[in-house]
Amino acid sequence: MIQDLSSQALTAEILEHLQGTLQKLETVWGKVEFERFRIANVPVSQIEALTLDRFTAELTEEETAALLVKTGDQLSADERQKLSEIMGRRTQNEINRHTLVSVISDLWVDHLTKMESLRVSIGLEAFAQRDPLVQYKGKGSEMFKELLSEIRIGVISRIFRYQPRRPGAQAQDQRTAPAEAPRQTAALTASNPQKKKRKRH
Repeated sequence: MIQDLSSQALTAEILEHLQGTLQKLETVWGKVEFERFRIANVPVSQIEALTLDRFTAELTEEETAALLVKTGDQLSADERQKLSEIMGRRTQNEINRHTLVSVISDLWVDHLTKMESLRVSIGLEAFAQRDPLVQYKGKGSEMFKELLSEIRIGVISRIFRYQPRRPGAQAQDQRTAPAEAPRQTAALTASNPQKKKRKRH
């Protein structure tokens, strides 16, 4: 499929595919977040401030006042669609920011550790008749380029692995957890009987 494509055409095709995937993810996240809002059965006024501002940006004061008291089930089809799109875009942006920060934090620590190891061992370059400072700058530059490449790969791979949870799944887990806890405790007690107490002399 890609044998006869140039590098520019292949890059454009991949970017177009990724953009389409992000848009579909926004749609999925929007439906999930709106469903959570609908199940909570709270008025629109309790939505997050930034989302609420975008939702009511084009409305008059009277329309906004009437909209704020509605719940998810009371919204019209157009209002549901608009709110779902805003929630999806907002959620996807938060995921992207969180992913970028977490990837940079993880890889940056490893990079600093490698740079410290390089600083300690770079003096051995003098035995090969090479200037340690020049070698340190060159290898440090290569390691920084590798860091940027790993950040790009890590961000892309993590973003497209995020999977939305169905509303109510977490609550169901919390309801079943207390019932399973005594069973687990009993199983641990049966497998690990208490040792006999030693007599103090």
